[in-house]
Amino acid sequence: MIIAEKIIVKEKEGNLTKSQKAALKYILDHYEEAIFLPASSLARKIGVSEATIIRLAQAMGFKGFPEFKRALQSSIKEKISTVSRLEHTVSHIKDEEDTLIKVFQEDIGNLSQTLKDISIDTFIKVVKEIKRAERIFIIGLRSAYSLSIFFGTTLRYIGKDVRVLKPDHGEFWDHTATWRKSDLVIGISFPRYAKTTIDAVQYAREKGLKCIGITDHFLSPLAKHCDLVLTARCGIDSYVESFTAPLSLINAIVTAVSVHDPDKTLKSLKKLEAVWSERDIYIHQEEMEVK
Repeated sequence: MIIAEKIIVKEKEGNLTKSQKAALKYILDHYEEAIFLPASSLARKIGVSEATIIRLAQAMGFKGFPEFKRALQSSIKEKISTVSRLEHTVSHIKDEEDTLIKVFQEDIGNLSQTLKDISIDTFIKVVKEIKRAERIFIIGLRSAYSLSIFFGTTLRYIGKDVRVLKPDHGEFWDHTATWRKSDLVIGISFPRYAKTTIDAVQYAREKGLKCIGITDHFLSPLAKHCDLVLTARCGIDSYVESFTAPLSLINAIVTAVSVHDPDKTLKSLKKLEAVWSERDIYIHQEEMEVK
C-alpha cells in the first residue's frame, strides 16, 4: 500500500511532529470518515489546527491535503467496499448461536484486508533478510508468544538457526549479550503491545542489528524500532485479538523462505524426518487404521 509505505518512511525520518502523528493515526483509524472531510472539519474532529493537517500532507510528500486525500481514497477504495460488505453481514447476526459465523466472517475480513495492505516489496525484503541471517531471534510475548513458537518451529524445520525468546527465570536479557550484527531480530507485537518486546527490539536496533516487525499498524510502538515492518489485521468483536491473519502471514513468510533454496529445505526436512522416525515421534498411518 503506497500510503502506508510513505507513513513508515516519514516515521523513521522523524519528520512528523507529535500533532501530525496524532492526526495521521486518526486518519488511518477512521479512514471511512476522514477521506470525505475537508481539512478544516478533520482538524476540528482531531483537535489540531488546520495547518497541522496541511503540513502533514506536505510532510508525506504531497502538494496539499486534497492530493493526499485523493491518494488515500484511491488506495483504500477496494478496502471500503470489502469492509462495508463484511459489516453488513455481521450486523445481521444477532443471536448467540450465530457467534461461530460472526467470528469466521470477521476473520475472513481480517485476512482479506491484510492481503490488500501488504507491501509485496517489503514482504520480499523480509524473506531475503531471513534467508541470509546467520541466526534469528524471535521475540513475541504474552498471547503473541504462540505466533513466535510457530514461526521459530517452522523456520527450524527448513534449517534456520532460530531462538525463540521468552522472559523465563530472568534469563531473557542474557541472550542479548550473545547478539552479533549478523543476527536478525524479529519482533511480534499486537495490542496491547508487551513492553518487554518493544524494549528488546529497541535495544537490538541500538546495537546495530537488523530488526523486522510483525504488528497490526505502521504506527504501533514496535514499528518505529524496525527496519522492515509487515502488518496484519487482528481486530475482532471479542475480548481477545484474532491471530488468524498474523499466523497466515507468518506461514507465507516461511513458505517463501523455503522455496528460495529448495535443495537446502529438502535436505533439512529429510534429516528431521529421519530423527522423527527413529524416535517414534508421530502416530504411524497403520496405527490410525480401524481394525
